[in-house]
Amino acid sequence: MALQEINLALLAKWWWRFKNEKDGMWRKIVWAIHHLDRSWSFIPAKVSIPGPWKYIVNINKELLKYGLDLSKRIGKEVVLGDGMDRLVWDFEDNEGFSVRSLIRDLDELKPHDENYVMEWNNWVPKKVGIHAWRVEMGCIPILLELLKRGIVVTKAVCPICEEELESTEHLVISCQFAQTLWSVISSRCKVSSIFAFSVKDLLDLHRFSYFPKRKAKAFNAVCLTTIWCIWRARNALVFEGKQININNVVGEIKALTFLWVKNRGKNRSLTWEEWRGFNFML
Repeated sequence: MALQEINLALLAKWWWRFKNEKDGMWRKIVWAIHHLDRSWSFIPAKVSIPGPWKYIVNINKELLKYGLDLSKRIGKEVVLGDGMDRLVWDFEDNEGFSVRSLIRDLDELKPHDENYVMEWNNWVPKKVGIHAWRVEMGCIPILLELLKRGIVVTKAVCPICEEELESTEHLVISCQFAQTLWSVISSRCKVSSIFAFSVKDLLDLHRFSYFPKRKAKAFNAVCLTTIWCIWRARNALVFEGKQININNVVGEIKALTFLWVKNRGKNRSLTWEEWRGFNFML
């Protein structure tokens, strides 16, 4: 189960709610803002208005990649007893929508033998992007990977938390240090709490943000740099004995990404004050 399928299922629920909760105040507000008398669409959305609702409507483009069209999955059924129509969800044998069922079916529809293609970001140095790609491929010399390749190591426990085996996912996702770091990043970048089940989820976070295209690219640069700085801090601890300080790592991420996004991204008007609060327009 990947974070992408979970996010899509959670957002698809709003399609179901929009078609069912016709008396809801939130639904009436969305209708008043986005409805167009001169055209019809299954879910109304004015493309000129940015924001969460536009993003919710556009998720159908992602679902179509799985061969699933929400406008066809949500259909009407005539109930003869009281003469009232009701909406049904195709996946649930004429029952109502559920997030769990959609996640399950998205996982089944996804081609499991596909090779993940990473989206490259030229706002960070090539070494940072290549490192993230190698992390996703499981090709960095992490202790558990060294053991798998028959290389003798004194111990394979994570040198940071010393609680679990040091795997790629543990180092960048589940280690207490990594979790704290991602919590700080989510707060600074003004996104919902970051929960990832794989490195791929971290690399795709920007695709599910509400940011405009260039700001989403800046957020992706932050995520790539965070993965890079986790590895640097880990190596400094292992090879130099330098204790990890979360504030120092956060400061390094802020400084590096500011320089890279400003200069490599040719965003010369970006100021440190704007970047520090992740409050800017590119």
